[in-house]
Amino acid sequence: MVKPPMLPDIPLLSSLTEADRKTLWEGMAETRYDRAQYISKEGDPTECVYVLVSGTVKCVKLSAEGKEAVLKVLSPGDLFCCEAAAFDGTPHPGYAQPMGPVTVLKIPKQTYFKLLREHPEAALKIIKCLGYRLNEAQETCQGLRPGTITRSLAVFNGGVFKYHPFLGGKPLEAKPGERVRVYLVNAGPNNFSAFPPIGEIWENAWASGNPANRLTGVQTVVVGPGDAYTVDVVVQHEGAYPLVTHSLTDALRGAIAVLVVKKDAQALPLMPYVEPGPMEPKQP
Repeated sequence: MVKPPMLPDIPLLSSLTEADRKTLWEGMAETRYDRAQYISKEGDPTECVYVLVSGTVKCVKLSAEGKEAVLKVLSPGDLFCCEAAAFDGTPHPGYAQPMGPVTVLKIPKQTYFKLLREHPEAALKIIKCLGYRLNEAQETCQGLRPGTITRSLAVFNGGVFKYHPFLGGKPLEAKPGERVRVYLVNAGPNNFSAFPPIGEIWENAWASGNPANRLTGVQTVVVGPGDAYTVDVVVQHEGAYPLVTHSLTDALRGAIAVLVVKKDAQALPLMPYVEPGPMEPKQP
């Protein structure tokens, strides 16, 4: 069971006194979910507000055509419901789905309302949070209108957060001093991708994968829609190095990976490294 000292880390509850947090704690219930379950579904009654203790949860909305749009990815400490539905008594407008094993605390709706009535500081914080999430949802839901193209998720090598260890994926691994090569194709029809290895630089980069287009010591490569790059990096120090598109909307929708460099990294059947030679001059 999560202990009450965790409650001050939740922004909404940070202004409460220790006695108030203890009272609130006594009315909470802890529940665990796995990836195959839903915390709430569209149309469910809003009987409580949730606090995410551990794991990651995605808030999802379906269009009339059944297309899925991820409105938000929640992290530990986040409060969610939807809060607006809790105020006006309407059912849940979307789905809250774990992206792996999660633990949540449930705050009964009446306890939540009592907290806001008695603590104006907490009420102001939730109003600010509601405004931020409303703007965020409006921007995302533009793609849910009929006749528009919806980019609900961004995939990295065919998977959403496929190589992110904290969001249900498995990281890429390499040993210190080992060369890691990435073949990058931007398959999106509209977005450019600025693609760096966070904390490192690309040792080599080949535009369109062409040996004649070699660059060295590159921080970021910019890949246009339908374009490609081949890049590699040699990391000397152990640690975790994100590989991420700086089109951050796409990164938050799944286009992010983590390269973990450690001495006991698992060996993978990778292609051997071949140093590109000079291009042969074309014959007249």
